[in-house]
Amino acid sequence: MSTNQKEKLFSEFSPVTKTEWEELIQRELDSTEFRDKLIWHTREGFSISPFFTVEDFTDPPPVIPSIYTRNWKCCELIVEGSPEQANQAIKQASEGGVEACLLQSRITTGSDQSKFIISGVSILTQADMDKLTDGIAPAMELIFDFGMALPLKIELLRKLEEKAIQYTAVYDPLTEAAKTGYISIDESDIKNTIERLTEYRSKNLLCADGAFYHNAGATIIQEAGITLAIASEYLAIADNRTKQNIADMMFIRFATGPLFFPEIAKYRAIRLLWPKLLQAFGIENSKPLRIFAETGKTNKTNLDSYNNLLRSVTEATSAATGGADILMVHPFQNNTGAPENFSQRISRNVQHILREEAHFNKTDDPSSGSYYIEMLTDTVARESWEYFRKIECKGGFLKSLKSGFIRDDISDAREKKERDYAEGHRIMIGTNRFPNPGEKISAKVNNTYSEIGISFPEGGFDSLAAKFYSHDKHSALAIKDFRAAKPFEQIRLRTDKWAGQSNRIPLVRLMTIGNAKWSEARATFSQNVFGCAGFEVITTGGDLAALDTTNRNNSDADIFVLCSSDEEYERYSEQFCRLLSGKGILILAGKPSEKEDLFRKMGINEFIFSGMNLPHFLQNIQDSLFEKRRDGQA
Repeated sequence: MSTNQKEKLFSEFSPVTKTEWEELIQRELDSTEFRDKLIWHTREGFSISPFFTVEDFTDPPPVIPSIYTRNWKCCELIVEGSPEQANQAIKQASEGGVEACLLQSRITTGSDQSKFIISGVSILTQADMDKLTDGIAPAMELIFDFGMALPLKIELLRKLEEKAIQYTAVYDPLTEAAKTGYISIDESDIKNTIERLTEYRSKNLLCADGAFYHNAGATIIQEAGITLAIASEYLAIADNRTKQNIADMMFIRFATGPLFFPEIAKYRAIRLLWPKLLQAFGIENSKPLRIFAETGKTNKTNLDSYNNLLRSVTEATSAATGGADILMVHPFQNNTGAPENFSQRISRNVQHILREEAHFNKTDDPSSGSYYIEMLTDTVARESWEYFRKIECKGGFLKSLKSGFIRDDISDAREKKERDYAEGHRIMIGTNRFPNPGEKISAKVNNTYSEIGISFPEGGFDSLAAKFYSHDKHSALAIKDFRAAKPFEQIRLRTDKWAGQSNRIPLVRLMTIGNAKWSEARATFSQNVFGCAGFEVITTGGDLAALDTTNRNNSDADIFVLCSSDEEYERYSEQFCRLLSGKGILILAGKPSEKEDLFRKMGINEFIFSGMNLPHFLQNIQDSLFEKRRDGQA
């Protein structure tokens, strides 16, 4: 609740206390342990109760500053390589209702470090910038990601002001250090560079890029806390005379994940914490915080990619509701090569629908007053601030990066998420649940930018950038990105490759016998398991006689799965193994528990059950099956 005013709505109804609600829940659930059952223990670093009332607020919740939902800008990523092509793409985006474009033009060293490679839009000279901006409407904001080369390009950006073109730059040397693993940078180098940028304090030229850590697998709390720590580091190393200017030109970049309400709370919480951070540095009158939001990458898939569109809609809704100032929805086919025109157009239209049909542009801070979201905001703010303080107690972001704390903590969070997806606790429709086995997956991934070899004269970079470009990139200390679908997609690619070489798809035959309820349920589960690997699955039902007939007439399968009830497995397993021994891999659908040794002695090779590590299981099956076939065995 962002106001203390209480309106007497529905006064004809008697008020209901929280205790009365709890008593009702207890009666309905017939349990005194409803709190333990209904509390959501998230993997994001906090727990959430099932409901909240005004009684949960011992103090009036603080007012969230400057959430103007109706004013967010629709942004689009430009991937074209030449300035002329990028210019046409920007104009096309503008015609489609886009108000901002993100252009990546990043310089990296070549393999021999004697040449540089520019990835993305080639912007090297004033002539390139003129071609890029020719005829661009002044209302369009251009957001440049030059990486560490921003100081080299700052004069090109300054001249945009003569054309009244709005510009912003994504510059975050601390995050560049986290990306590459180059952590031997000095605070003095960072200080000298960012203080030179304060001449352009009216522009957003310094970014605290929390999106990178989100896409590396960080939790909501880690993303927000690390973002604050980065901002704090930049303010801490600056002189008192430049702190205000640095605060004015700084903005935040967030990525949005699949947890709808907690993500809303993340955006609202950072606006609560930002003034608190600035006040700690004696800054009272800074400009309102600007937030650049984008849909996250960790849960996007190449398989059944239309599901990415659904994921992006909920993520965009969270960001808009939470109060993002700029919002970029990645095209749903962005994981494999440059996005198609249809995918690009749909990503724009997601935001248009949120504005014009869902009317998100009609209300500022629409979630204000919701007890649930207000309490979530308070929880996320408190936990994020504590995580930020934890980093500060270790000496700040840079020291925490050098010690490995940031990398290791994010790695732990990523491993938990990987385990959740592998064991089915988190679902990716079309990838680890309800797959389309016949779908073909492209091996081309994330190759969206052209690469052009370039050279620069000695001394062309400032001292900080020069150290980065002379460093061996992507060391073991680098924080790696994370995409949950990758292990499943690698399994599918391996199956497709083997099928192309052997001119056949691995065949799984499910044998449903006995109790219909259990056998059908386990057959459905088994079909999902092997479908995730792209195997062909056939179901054969019946009794032992049917099993015997199947053995005589249909022994061409690579894998046989017995699907029945726990009580009947001992009864059927011995004959199942005797009939099919040597014909293929024999699997029992169910968790064997203490009977595993018994079933293995009968001849069962593997077991499948809910909660197993699915990629690990499928990789082992592929190892056994493909190596066996390569050796020419039956």
